[in-house]
Amino acid sequence: KLKQHGPNQNNTYIFTNDLNELYTATTVGFAGSQQLIYRQRLLSTPPSSFTGISPQTLRTESRYDILNQASFVNTMEYNGYVLFFFREQAVENQNCKSMYSRVARVCKNDKGGSHSYNDRFSSFLKTRLNCSMPGEFPFYFDEIQATSSIINGIYGNDRDALIYTVMTTNDNAIDGSAVCVYSMNSILAGFEGRFKNQRDVQSVWRPLDDSELPSPRPGQCVDDSRTLPM
Repeated sequence: KLKQHGPNQNNTYIFTNDLNELYTATTVGFAGSQQLIYRQRLLSTPPSSFTGISPQTLRTESRYDILNQASFVNTMEYNGYVLFFFREQAVENQNCKSMYSRVARVCKNDKGGSHSYNDRFSSFLKTRLNCSMPGEFPFYFDEIQATSSIINGIYGNDRDALIYTVMTTNDNAIDGSAVCVYSMNSILAGFEGRFKNQRDVQSVWRPLDDSELPSPRPGQCVDDSRTLPM
């Protein structure tokens, strides 16, 4: 059951007309302390006999390293993916408590994982959105507040699909705000980068060596995700 708990909880959704699916990024639970991304496939029955949501509902896993106190900003479709823009507490930044801006994606053709993961997204990935002033000590605008829709424009010397974001600094930093622009190609390329890994709760997060990368690479869109290994 999804429930709006308060005005400070930011939820987003998108309905995909081609597949008749509703994607929702929202807060759940009695205390409103857990965030999940759902995909619900609507039944194709006539309105007079509509009975609700089909049994195949996919969601993210209920783990703090998946979504950690997330505030969702926008959701949109692009090139076979659904993208979610949000800010959250950064679990990998263990030196101090801070928020990071993120973009996550799932494949629209995701059929869920294998075995006990049949109701979970098999393709969920997230990466950090870097909006900063460069230098020896970069000044970061780490909290995404809003985005534009996807528009066509010039990025560098090339025409590309672009998204503009409004960013602010953390509460414990010098006050500041900025507008940053990202190309959709660069965002998708970010998901092809190296993964971060934590071996146990006491370990620091570190880049995963290529030799440790599972095969097939996690997060890829495949014909039938239910055939993927655990």
